[in-house]
Amino acid sequence: MEAATIHDEALQLWGAEAMVAIALYKAAELTAAIIQHELQECDDFSVMEKVVDVSIMSEQLGLICSPAAALLLPEGATPTLLLTKAMSIFAQPSSLNSASTPEALRSLLSACDMLWPDRESAEEFQQMKADKLGRLYEKVCAETNRQALGIAEPSTTSEDHSGVAFVENLDPLPLQLQKTGA
Repeated sequence: MEAATIHDEALQLWGAEAMVAIALYKAAELTAAIIQHELQECDDFSVMEKVVDVSIMSEQLGLICSPAAALLLPEGATPTLLLTKAMSIFAQPSSLNSASTPEALRSLLSACDMLWPDRESAEEFQQMKADKLGRLYEKVCAETNRQALGIAEPSTTSEDHSGVAFVENLDPLPLQLQKTGA
């Protein structure tokens, strides 16, 4: 199944607010991976994996808003600065309908570009992305089936945190990962 179809089904299933919440989560994970990599000189794999997650979430957010073609980066912009900027925009309760949302999306994509400039043409990126999208598709199908059968409790998973499908331990979040009434 094509990525665009998977993203659209996830948006229809869990709603735009959930996508924004998970984008915030994924950006925070990437920021933490960058800091850990810089401080502890860890391998690049953790950062690369988080770049894939943020890239996928950026595609999903593209369904909600259309990013402008260019982002004027502040002088000395770093991936961490751009991710923090995006997270601060997404963390605002009204961000979903805000004019700032495209700016946050551009910041996410720019951070990914700085961390892995040629990722779209890299075989490793494409394989990681395909694997994560496959797991997301499986979760969308499972949740759709669960809802069709009328099972009351939302599904949970701890085996993978890719894309919108991560729904475990949501009590601290103000948003519920369920399809909105819209």
